Amino acid sequence: MTQDISLLPQHSDATELFFKRPQIHCLLEEFGGSIVPQMLLEEAQVMEVLARHPHPNIKILDHLFYDDASGIDLDRFECQCRDAIDYIHSLGLAHNDLNPSNIALDRNNDPVIIDWGSCKEFGELLLSAGTPGWIEDEFDVSRKEHDLYALDKIMAWMREEKAKCTNP
Repeated sequence: MTQDISLLPQHSDATELFFKRPQIHCLLEEFGGSIVPQMLLEEAQVMEVLARHPHPNIKILDHLFYDDASGIDLDRFECQCRDAIDYIHSLGLAHNDLNPSNIALDRNNDPVIIDWGSCKEFGELLLSAGTPGWIEDEFDVSRKEHDLYALDKIMAWMREEKAKCTNP
């Protein structure tokens, strides 16, 4: 997956930008930090693919985080997440790190999948993948099954949490 990377317009408003802050402290110990530039480049390349192939539940930097999502229609939420995941799978990509922290909400309370640092084409080796607690087993190859397992686990957790809020 090689292509040009879009450059930020020269007079952009820095207050409206999101700056990716990789957790390099984890990578410094294992790889001496040498892998960070490659990881950032690969995520930028995925973002370019997604920018050329838009989907309503895959947005570039138009999302919010909420501490309380008890008012969310979980059936609609799940349908939109599955549609977004099916869409990236149709592009031959797997996210490989779905977890509640990587699904934000837009202004309409629609899910927005974020953090594309582990997204790769099916079958590619991964530099990093999955968040402990949200994966079935450790893995190092990109596969859509990782996303499907994680989304099932996220939805089960969300239903359990919502039940606690409605039936204390």
